[in-house]
Order: sequence, then C-alpha cells, then structure tokens
Amino acid sequence: YCMYDCYGSGLDPLSGDYKVVIIKDYWSTTYPQSVLVYSLSNDSWKYCGDLVRNYYLEHNTCYIFVKGCCFWLGLSSLDDREYIEIIFAFDMASDSFQEIHVPDYQEIPSPDDKDPALNTLGVYDDSLNFLSVDKGERSLGIWTLNHGTWT
Repeated sequence: YCMYDCYGSGLDPLSGDYKVVIIKDYWSTTYPQSVLVYSLSNDSWKYCGDLVRNYYLEHNTCYIFVKGCCFWLGLSSLDDREYIEIIFAFDMASDSFQEIHVPDYQEIPSPDDKDPALNTLGVYDDSLNFLSVDKGERSLGIWTLNHGTWT
C-alpha cells in the first residue's frame, strides 16, 4: 500500500522530451521507495530503480525544477534515531538521482516536526536556492548552489 507520492516534471534538455517523475513511498519501515518516470514522447512509464536509503519527502508541497533537474527538500534516515536534512535531486536527462547536502545552518528537524516549512527551496538567476528562517533570531538565510558549492 502506497503511503504517499512525490511528483516532479520538466523538460529533458538532451532529448527535448517532457517527463514526469514519481517517487512512491510504500507504507513500511524499510525501503524501497521506487522511482518511476513517464515519457510524454514515448507515452510510457519507466521504472528507474529503488532508493538505497529511506527519504522523508512527505512534507513537500512542491518541487523545484532548474537546469534539467527536479529537487525536493527532505530528510534522510541514517538510522532509527538520526536524520540528516538533504536535497533529493532527479536528473531528467540521465534518469538518475542524487543526494545534495544542505548548507551548514543551525537546526536539523525530525520527521515529526510540527512546522517543517521553516526551510524551503527556490530558484534565483537559474540556480537552486536554499532558504532558512530562524524564528528566534528573526532572520532569513539564503544560499545559492553554484557548481556544487553553497554561497
């Protein structure tokens, strides 16, 4: 039984094909979370594999598409008690996924966090951005990812 799905869509810059990606999270404490891709030009679905770790992406209300990739903000389970905040990326051209570490900022939430919207992704000047709100200090941190480095 499927617990939730994460969606994304965009243009494959190499083939010019419009694709839809779905990450299916099945209701269990272990993976697999499956990645499926629909190709508009082929009118068909392709299974792209299962993820090697469990990702908590259910708090995503949207995804970001930039430079041929879909990005989601979520948590990755290191073990039953420890989580890291990550950005999950799916490359439309290679139908492959990768994990991107977020910039170094103050807190890492748990999957049970009641207010997961303190951090979000955005796009500025055709680059991926990570935005973090610190309610206590009343500040907003904005980082931009360029060539694998956060500034």
